[in-house]
Amino acid sequence: MVDVLLALEYAAEIGADVVNLSLGTIPLPPEANAAGLRAARERVANQILRDGTVITASAGNSSANLQHGGWFRFYPSLAGTVAASATGADDLLTFYSDYGTNAIDVAAPGGGVADAVKSYCGILEYFLEGRIADPGEEVRLCFLEPEAVFPIPVPPDYPGAECFPCTTSEYPYPLNAILSTMYDPATGEYGYDWQGGTSFAAPHVAGLVALVRELDPTMHPRQVENAIKRGAEGAAGRSDPDFGAGRINALSTVERVVR
Repeated sequence: MVDVLLALEYAAEIGADVVNLSLGTIPLPPEANAAGLRAARERVANQILRDGTVITASAGNSSANLQHGGWFRFYPSLAGTVAASATGADDLLTFYSDYGTNAIDVAAPGGGVADAVKSYCGILEYFLEGRIADPGEEVRLCFLEPEAVFPIPVPPDYPGAECFPCTTSEYPYPLNAILSTMYDPATGEYGYDWQGGTSFAAPHVAGLVALVRELDPTMHPRQVENAIKRGAEGAAGRSDPDFGAGRINALSTVERVVR
């Protein structure tokens, strides 16, 4: 955590418009805020905001309600941080995204859809047959742990695999995911791969922050956040447990900034 706080300070020192924290922690109980840890985090985050850098962060991938019981995640709970949940190709909260009233600021595309089965439907065809299943095609889906938050897709002959039929949606796997730059530690090579998670939603928000700042470099981080929230859609008010102020809309946000 100390390294992250130091990185935030460095980002502000060099005048970065935005710093994104697509970093994961498990949902933590209230007592994890003891021993002055929260005060230290808040002090750094507030200084970053005063220096003019916006902080965005991924909400987490545990399908956890961050509103009840005082549970929280370190980075999206930092003062002034824009916490992002993940929407899917169906424009609904994805099956894995954390949520919670007052815990989520905005939502952004993160890959997958609201239903885990529909998210992975077509994965065997993609990997075993080297093709993308057609929308509406009847295919098979096999999981090692189908009840897990992130089920583990496996081939049909994998020991312990549970297989069942499914119908691919308008956006079959992997087209409902996010095409992202990736690093393969086994080969040492960089490339692209289809991924899903709130870690891929938060960078969409960071990119929109950069766009807003390009249009008006003088905007304070709070003003940037408010502009993005005003331009968001799909939520009533700003306290929707799934979307916060809504799913971000770059065009709407830009139009509001340039008026």
